[in-house]
Amino acid sequence: MAEVAERADHHPDIVIHYTRVTLQTASRVGKTIEALETLDRLLEVDSGHEPGAILLAELLAERQDWPAVVRLLQPLGPTSESYDVCHRLAEAYSRMEKPVEAAWFYDKAVRLNPAAVDDCHELARLHLQRGLPALAVRVLETALEHDGDRPRLQALLAEAYNEAGRPVGRIEIAPLTLAIAGQIYAEWFVLESIKDQENTYRVCPPDSAIYHLYKAYELGLNDASMQLLEADIWLNARLFGRARDIYELIEAVVLPEALPGYH
Repeated sequence: MAEVAERADHHPDIVIHYTRVTLQTASRVGKTIEALETLDRLLEVDSGHEPGAILLAELLAERQDWPAVVRLLQPLGPTSESYDVCHRLAEAYSRMEKPVEAAWFYDKAVRLNPAAVDDCHELARLHLQRGLPALAVRVLETALEHDGDRPRLQALLAEAYNEAGRPVGRIEIAPLTLAIAGQIYAEWFVLESIKDQENTYRVCPPDSAIYHLYKAYELGLNDASMQLLEADIWLNARLFGRARDIYELIEAVVLPEALPGYH
């Protein structure tokens, strides 16, 4: 690899190819350090060589050297049209607990690659962390257009709608055949049946927290945090009896970090 590094100023793309092949086919014991030295040599010759910077950033990320990732990629980030550059910068800033910078680069990353659903999830999480639930809703709705079968996206969207003040949305009355209260029916969450009116129900729309929470349930996600979120949704909707019943049911399984808010 040292011989390849000597040729960096003449054939940078060959250096990148050789480095990738070496790391993919050989044991990584001792190879990562050699690769780092080779890429450093390449970037000394051509500091703007984006593929080399991306590969070096991948190796630095494996070592969890997040400040080094930022120092390497930040000069490229604001003008780069590379998803990989923006994704790596967003990840590094997030790990360094710099949510504003992380959100900026995650936003750019998902604009460059709208199918990057995991990045959408992280961007929405950062928006919620910063008290921006409406932005989180927009990001997650877009992500669900690309992959509607991810329960974690549905659950995070439920949290976002709840924080945005739409725990159950605008409740409507709809004629439904053989619907079951407490379940999803077409594009509705069925809240309850109306007495003395056959096949008529109060329903919650898809732009509501409870709808997406139950979509996540349907997709197999059901844990203590989900049940706590459901109770919080009912509480925000001022359906106090439903909220109390769930709070009492889950007291023994609430995660320790959630106990202060729970009580």
